[in-house]
Amino acid sequence: MSIGFVFRSLVLTICACGMVVSAHAIQTASERASALVAAVQDTGVLEKEVGDIPTVLSMLTAGTRFADRVNVNKPVKESALNVYLLAHNLSDRKNVPEVIFQSKILGNCAFVGVSNAIICDSEFVDRFLIDHGVFNEVPNDSLERAKRDYQYAFLAWVLGHELGHVIAGGPAAHFGQANTLDSEQQAGIELAQGAETAADLFASKKIEADRRLTVALEGMLVALIDQEVAEKNGKSPAYGVGLHWDYANRRVIQYFANQDHPEFVIRATRILTFLASDTHEETLKALMATFTRHLIQVNTERE
Repeated sequence: MSIGFVFRSLVLTICACGMVVSAHAIQTASERASALVAAVQDTGVLEKEVGDIPTVLSMLTAGTRFADRVNVNKPVKESALNVYLLAHNLSDRKNVPEVIFQSKILGNCAFVGVSNAIICDSEFVDRFLIDHGVFNEVPNDSLERAKRDYQYAFLAWVLGHELGHVIAGGPAAHFGQANTLDSEQQAGIELAQGAETAADLFASKKIEADRRLTVALEGMLVALIDQEVAEKNGKSPAYGVGLHWDYANRRVIQYFANQDHPEFVIRATRILTFLASDTHEETLKALMATFTRHLIQVNTERE
């Protein structure tokens, strides 16, 4: 028996085993997603009040195959968009199905990849803007209105983003930021970033049909960029932070490219640039053009 024959046989065996392992992994992911969807249909783990979510979803699904086919915290219908808002403080409760913890859905919002199902942690929905400092620079006399308008705009963004993933028919995808440099090749990261950007732009396109909501989204994203830049570079003593940065003081704002989700400063910038172009807002367009010239990509891992 020749060495070449043995080598070819070994390669074929390894490849065959690899295909079996890959098929098993895919099956397992699908089974876990289905188990998660089954678990969250238990009313004991769901939030009783869903606030503005049905109204936002009605706007977002208009003109799609899910128009008038939205379930919120109800049993799955395979032809509908099935959205689940988890109850607060699940991590502190007993008798919560283990699949919910294993899925890492807590602290996030995600399309899970099966049953047109989007699952959101209510604490993530409630705290995202606060945790990212969006209200830090809002004057007190405008604070209550900003909280109301920006939260509505955030809901439209996150739910529109996940709806974009559902419409695209891709694999499971989440909203929050995650660094997968240790487990993914760069090409995979670039592909994932492309899908995330497409989902953000899908949400933006749906939102821009409502002018008041568009203005609220723009205001919220500008505030988000301000805080992202302040976290990276500190406040400029002359001009504050973010879009009004004193570029003579610090010329660049670094962002990291080695994550499957672009940093929020990049996501917000892309959405604002898209909206400015699509709605012909010349002032915002000029502001974004100036800002983006001072962004620089960094390929090393975040410390």
